[in-house]
Amino acid sequence: MLRKKWQKILLTIFTLLLLGGVATWSWLNHQLTEAQTKWENVQQRADQAGVYTDLDTFLDESTGESPRFLDDFEAINLLLVEHNMSYDPFTIPKLHSIPSIDGSKSSSEITEDLKSALITPPESDNPHDIYRAILETLVETEDDLLAWTNAITNSKGLSKTVFKENSFIFQVAAFRSAHQLLQLRAYCHWKLGNYERSDLETIDQQREILYKYGKSLLSESVAIAIDLSFESARLALIKDDSIPLDRAKSLMAFYRPFSASENVQNAMRTELLIQIEYFNALIENRPHPFVEDPDVITYLPLAIKARIRAEMADFQLNNYFEKDFVTNLGNLKQSPEEFEQNIHNKGYSFFTTHFLDTFMIGSEYYHSSAIKAQMALTISHLEAACVLYKRENGTYPENLSELTPQYISTLPTLPHSKEPYSYSNEETSKSIQGTLPLEHYDDIEASTTWPNT
Repeated sequence: MLRKKWQKILLTIFTLLLLGGVATWSWLNHQLTEAQTKWENVQQRADQAGVYTDLDTFLDESTGESPRFLDDFEAINLLLVEHNMSYDPFTIPKLHSIPSIDGSKSSSEITEDLKSALITPPESDNPHDIYRAILETLVETEDDLLAWTNAITNSKGLSKTVFKENSFIFQVAAFRSAHQLLQLRAYCHWKLGNYERSDLETIDQQREILYKYGKSLLSESVAIAIDLSFESARLALIKDDSIPLDRAKSLMAFYRPFSASENVQNAMRTELLIQIEYFNALIENRPHPFVEDPDVITYLPLAIKARIRAEMADFQLNNYFEKDFVTNLGNLKQSPEEFEQNIHNKGYSFFTTHFLDTFMIGSEYYHSSAIKAQMALTISHLEAACVLYKRENGTYPENLSELTPQYISTLPTLPHSKEPYSYSNEETSKSIQGTLPLEHYDDIEASTTWPNT
């Protein structure tokens, strides 16, 4: 009797497990069908928004048959493939570090910085001897810089390589160090009276390539850093009375205005593609090129992975590409709590919500940083115009409107605003300031002050 009772219990348990398994299979199959339908819809919307969902298509269309930094430029290829991004091809044994050119400093202070960077500085304090000593140290990088310049000059893209994982994580350190060396070399040449523009033009092309083809927050950050550094060096030369006025004026052509919001949106296209590629690899059960160690999502059922991919892409398309992100401050219009609540109100799965909470919160930091950099670049350009006005007219302008159209074509306004930058024309100093008020975050501010000399 007891035996029959246990048999019934076991049969009941088996039946329940079988029914549960069938129900789970049916539910997962339904989830997979829904996820595939959502994914097809997302792909159509992404295509309309100019957003890539396929990595191979992105690589083919964004680089074409241009010279390939990772394949054709051996030094850069070694950085990623053999040295795990830790090796720098631009090493200068005779320098403590690559000195920057700080436009807020005087010419004599910059010269002192250059001298301090030399491991064996010249005994003479003659600035020309210091500039020559710096140029002599750079001779050792001549071959690398020539190869770099040729790659930049001939390139119509950023990179194309058989290693998918390297396509996005290109060696940004090489871009920065090459930029610093070219900028340093140009500065020393100009101070010695050789107004060679080729290094400046190479830097300008570098900036264009990064902004146009970098398409990631990492390349966006590097492009902005290069812009700020280049602007600082350009300002230093414009403020230097030893540089002829016509030469100083010619440097105004190297100013490259940009829209921070447009560039962040452009960068987010690739950030989204990286995440899509991550889920594609999981769904297709192949190694993921961007993450070495498996995480929790790796072990989820196929239907759940497919649903996260579709819902994650749906959220980002709606948030960054189908709304007024570029024209109306995007995520900066809402508080972090509102942004997080926005994720939770979409009706996404628990796993999708967790993924977005983890990977998307903080994106507003990149946006606000880019806007601040945009303001800083604009203010520096206005300062350069004021300095040129002073050099040509003997006094600084009474207001910024006097700069147009001879020194700048039109007066810029604050990002996402029609408000102008403020200009203080005090007897002892001049200053330019911009403040972009935000309701849910700290106001974005940028300013510069320089003595009335």
